[in-house]
Amino acid sequence: MTALSLPIVFFWASTLLAIVAVILLFLLRPPVLQALVSSNVVWKQVIRVSQALNDRWRWWLSLLLATLIILLLLFAIYRPDLSEGEGRNKVILVIDNSPTMAARMSNGMSRLDMAKNLAQDFLSELPGDRTVLIVDTQRSVAIPEFTNIALAKTILDDIEIGTSLNPVVPSKVSREVAEHRFVFTDGVLLGTPPDTYETVSVFEPISNVGITHVDFALVPGNPGERQAFVELKNAGFEPRVVELDLNSEAGESLKRKIEIKAGEKIGQILNISSFSSGAVRVSVTSSQDGFRFDDKVFDYLSSKKEIKVLLISQNSADDKVLKLLELMPRVDVQVIDALAYSSAVADELESDLLLFNRVVPESRPNRPTVIFGVKPAKWLPVQVTDAMSTQVEVVKNSAHPLMQNVSLRDLIVEGGVVFGGASDVIVPFLTSKSEGPLAVTQGGVNPIILFGFDTETSNIELLADFPILLANLLTWMGDEPAIIRAPPGIIAIPGGAVRVNGMDGEEYPTWTVADQTYFNAIEAGLYTITTEDGPLRVAVSQGAERFSDVNQSRISRVVAADLTAPNLSRGFSLAVILCLLAFGLLVLDWTLFHRRVTQ
Repeated sequence: MTALSLPIVFFWASTLLAIVAVILLFLLRPPVLQALVSSNVVWKQVIRVSQALNDRWRWWLSLLLATLIILLLLFAIYRPDLSEGEGRNKVILVIDNSPTMAARMSNGMSRLDMAKNLAQDFLSELPGDRTVLIVDTQRSVAIPEFTNIALAKTILDDIEIGTSLNPVVPSKVSREVAEHRFVFTDGVLLGTPPDTYETVSVFEPISNVGITHVDFALVPGNPGERQAFVELKNAGFEPRVVELDLNSEAGESLKRKIEIKAGEKIGQILNISSFSSGAVRVSVTSSQDGFRFDDKVFDYLSSKKEIKVLLISQNSADDKVLKLLELMPRVDVQVIDALAYSSAVADELESDLLLFNRVVPESRPNRPTVIFGVKPAKWLPVQVTDAMSTQVEVVKNSAHPLMQNVSLRDLIVEGGVVFGGASDVIVPFLTSKSEGPLAVTQGGVNPIILFGFDTETSNIELLADFPILLANLLTWMGDEPAIIRAPPGIIAIPGGAVRVNGMDGEEYPTWTVADQTYFNAIEAGLYTITTEDGPLRVAVSQGAERFSDVNQSRISRVVAADLTAPNLSRGFSLAVILCLLAFGLLVLDWTLFHRRVTQ
């Protein structure tokens, strides 16, 4: 057994002393008064005393009333917790803020707004001596704790819709003892609450047609044809005619009207061969749709396109880089000399990539660029110094995409330049042990690769894995950036992120934990990530059947007009009620005394 707390001991001691005091007061006899009275009065008193034994109940009744009055007053003053404080006057409210709680009800409010309004009304009617613990199923309340009603209302106001399709009640709630527990939910993703909770339903059936899956693929046997597969779900209870719309970043558009039966899930295949590579938005429009968050899906359409390479070389007739490029698939190479390049207008040079061999342009090109044999120039994004050694030992950065499946074990460099003063966006992939970086990359809209040596001052073009390095170079520079597909929420970024931008160019904050970088994609959309290894595309969409099934509730269906706050003793606090009872007993005792019932 646990020891009684000091307040409980003090309360029972005070109670015992009060009862003893009342009894002693009732046992006190008033002093005898001497008075001259008629003999008839004396005889009447004798008769009354002879009947005292029969009237003893009057004394006990008066003692009982006085004792009850003093006990009620003591309870009102001390308000003792006879259960040793286990959950007394504590209330736990669980707010379901899972994604389906964003569904719009017939009264124009979302399910979450309705839940918060009901919870606010409930808190307003609670007695002032209650403490409240507010938690949500998306864990946005970082440190939940019991607090007063006013602060609980503020915490409740700050709760917003989350992104996780697997809502949970924080484990802290299961460890807390409370007098009452309530959960406000639509019962879709959270499911049926435990029996220890009283459920406040904010579920109302709505109309909803959503996109549950999108995929792009090549047609087998016809590499030139591309198809889009779009899956739609009618989660409502009536058939709907919807319009499916595909829009590309380049302005191509494809629309189709579709009739979907109630509860039906259908797939649509569309020919998008005319679409250019890049961002694609897939949307569905229907009447009376109460859940807009599954009406749009964003993705990227990528393809292994032909890469146009413009080679600027001093000696194209004997350029081994040219010979390798001509043997590579998907590469269309053209050659000009340095004079022709300097005299040409930049916009007239049709190419996806510029490759300079032993030539350095006077200004930075306006497209992806590779330079073999860098020489000092003002526009270079990194400092350049001549190498001191005539032969250096080269160490490669195996984590860099250019070094994938490339060893360069027998690479010999006889001169050239060394790069210095690198920033966060300058990443070396070949380094001299004694002097510094010999080859670096800079990401961005127009990435650049700089080699401090060329094919004349090194044996790089004679190595067996030089074609692999050249292929990696073309892929890194000319192909579509890598694509990451993820639902809204916190997204881990492979590699060190330098910058994250949304569709409107807004920059999103990033943070790093244990060498892993993250950013929070609050809503669906397209994001561009600039990393040390090059750009990344992130397509954020919440395409899932569980997300669109906003009417699959595990709790009873009710309409908004029937929603009421949960029942709980409201109005006067316990102290006020006890004082009122004491006052009533006092009036009763006074009435009995003056009617000579207890005299």
